Amino acid sequence: MKATVVLVFAAVLAQSGSLVERSGPGEEIASDGAQFTSDSEGTLKLNIPRNLRTNKRDSIRAKLNVFGGPVHGGLVIQKSEIITIKIPKISVFIQTDKPIYKPGQTVNMRIVGVDENLKPLTGQVKRVSITSPGKVRTMQWDNVDFIGGIVSLKFPLSSQPLLGDWKIEAEVKGEKGKLVFSVDKYVLPKFEVTIKPPSFVAVKSKDIKATVCAQYTYGKPVKGTVSVLFQMKLPDWYWRRKYLETQITTEKEIDGCTDVTIKTEDVLNKFKQYNSYYCHGCEHSKIAINATVKETATGISQNATGTESQIVRGTAKLKFLPSTPKEFKPGMAYSGQVKATKPDGSPMKGAQIKIVIRGRGRRLLDKYFIVPESGLVEFSINGSKIPSNAKSLNLQAKHQQQTLAYYNAKRWYSPSNSYISMKRVPSPLKAQVAYMYVCCEEPVLIPRPSMVVFVQFVSGMTQVTHVGSTAKVKFDFTTIADAKNVTFYYQIFSRGVLVAQGRNLHEMKNYKGKGMFTTSGFVQFAVTQRMVPSSRLLLFYVRDDLETVADNLQIDVEDKLENEVKIRFSDSIRKPGEATSLIITAEPGSQVAVTAVDKSVHLLKGGNELSQDDAIQVLSSQDVGPSGGSDHSGCYNPYWWGGPWQRRRRSFFPGYSKDLDASSAFENSGILYFSDLTIKTAKCETPFRPPYFFVDHPTFRNGPPQERAELSPMLLSPIAATDTPILKKGKQKKTKSVKVRKEFPETWLWTEELIK
Repeated sequence: MKATVVLVFAAVLAQSGSLVERSGPGEEIASDGAQFTSDSEGTLKLNIPRNLRTNKRDSIRAKLNVFGGPVHGGLVIQKSEIITIKIPKISVFIQTDKPIYKPGQTVNMRIVGVDENLKPLTGQVKRVSITSPGKVRTMQWDNVDFIGGIVSLKFPLSSQPLLGDWKIEAEVKGEKGKLVFSVDKYVLPKFEVTIKPPSFVAVKSKDIKATVCAQYTYGKPVKGTVSVLFQMKLPDWYWRRKYLETQITTEKEIDGCTDVTIKTEDVLNKFKQYNSYYCHGCEHSKIAINATVKETATGISQNATGTESQIVRGTAKLKFLPSTPKEFKPGMAYSGQVKATKPDGSPMKGAQIKIVIRGRGRRLLDKYFIVPESGLVEFSINGSKIPSNAKSLNLQAKHQQQTLAYYNAKRWYSPSNSYISMKRVPSPLKAQVAYMYVCCEEPVLIPRPSMVVFVQFVSGMTQVTHVGSTAKVKFDFTTIADAKNVTFYYQIFSRGVLVAQGRNLHEMKNYKGKGMFTTSGFVQFAVTQRMVPSSRLLLFYVRDDLETVADNLQIDVEDKLENEVKIRFSDSIRKPGEATSLIITAEPGSQVAVTAVDKSVHLLKGGNELSQDDAIQVLSSQDVGPSGGSDHSGCYNPYWWGGPWQRRRRSFFPGYSKDLDASSAFENSGILYFSDLTIKTAKCETPFRPPYFFVDHPTFRNGPPQERAELSPMLLSPIAATDTPILKKGKQKKTKSVKVRKEFPETWLWTEELIK
């Protein structure tokens, strides 16, 4: 793992950097040095060894030392900073072919190990163990070799095992993974019952309607009767909960699917009578719907439970999106987005909402908007309308005269009124991805496989920053008519590492007129795999008076994995007993693990499969996030100021957050800096001791922090190293054979193959 130190300055300097561990004997961890020419940027890389992770510590405290100066002169840079290094961890996943087993069956299991970059592990699994419900270790394997990052094992159950939850544990290089499977006596269900509940239940609605469907695992509808239970469920803490929870049951015939409707008043009436007609407290309650279908031909019953719909008093939800800036820059336009949806998340198409923006006691915007089909309402106010002495903007979003969303934007400070504002890159919509579980769109009469390699099919995505594409980010900046050409520097950080950097020369035209105005520019860069799943873009330039003007932007990239795998059957339809071929395409050398099981197993229980989130979480958790700033801010903070509320988005004391300036852009990019440029320009706030604080927080136990130091020529560095966390068709009817089958396999395919 490499921690990257980036240097940006405008002098001929010889530069060096080193890391010294603070919690240990003070030995040097890593060091590097280089020479840079005038007006150039370069990189020092400090290679941090993995063996620092001893005594089960996830991180260490270290002192970063920076030295530099002219090649034939003395030092002009000699600064230090205490940083936290988070040691990268591997991730251990466990998969079984099924979530539940019968006595006497064989448990197929795989242990998958990847590093922080999702690369397969080599070496050995130190230990794999299986523990019974009685907490007795019944099986253990030691020092099992990885093959392409996968270990595949089998565990035959006895004919009379303990019934209940069994646990698989695996230990790899100090990291552990575990998975629970069940052993029980069961009969695979012949059909599946599903409930499509209402997306929400409005207090003033007339009816509550749910759709119940019953289908055999091969897709045919089930004929029978259905009994549906509607129940109002109150929170566990609610007084007299059992008395007020009304239940209503209704029955009717079913042939595949049917709609079941009851009166809303019938299920809410008792609660409303007790709590007033307007049903105060209903918003904490839900309507639970359970259904039981009894097959006419056999009398077999199958049910569906756990389906709930939220009770709501209103039918509108308004929310300011993260694309709405938390800061405004005087003289520049301020724009944002409001998401208008119903309680179920569907767009409020055609509805009318009102957006109000206030500053310095004046209404700067008071306008109605019609919600488009997307549900996203865009608003903007011209910079000339914002009072020059405004310190904050207060935003409200209303529907039918009721304020449903609030937002606050703080002023961005610059002594010269110089600003940059980048246009937000739209975030991707939720993708429909099949990951480690691949299915086919066409109906087939063969089992559908699931993949243990990282497989994905992406659909339904719009406005996504794609790997391999060129991203173009527009930015506005303030300037004056006779300004010189400006060199903009940009740096892109992803998962705590600098992945791209460059500079753009913006040639200023001969603008007529005087005074300050706003113009535009663009930054373009290639989107690479190293930027997945998100990156932080820092853009800045340096004025002649050494003031640094900066902005930052978070860019979301599609959840694409480096090794794309494709899978398909050679035939779209095959009959039982006929042969077919499974065709897998991946990079040469890929170890592919394939599983196909009877869908009926997953009607009983789930939880044994790996998901896309398991892999993406390994990457996204490495985002070092806002750095919180350098300790050398020049502002003194008492030990009681900066408690647990300081760095949270929503503060107990929102007025105590620091003013925003160019340093905020650097910190929001996840880096700390040293510089003799003018970056921190906002005035320090006068600490005001809050009326109470959290005694148990470490901030208050350690007493006042060390005295602050000053800044020096620029150094940019990630504040921490990376830190990672830890089938449409089932089996078919018997073929035309006179032999009676006594064993019906539930696992159809369990194999590992090497792609050559």
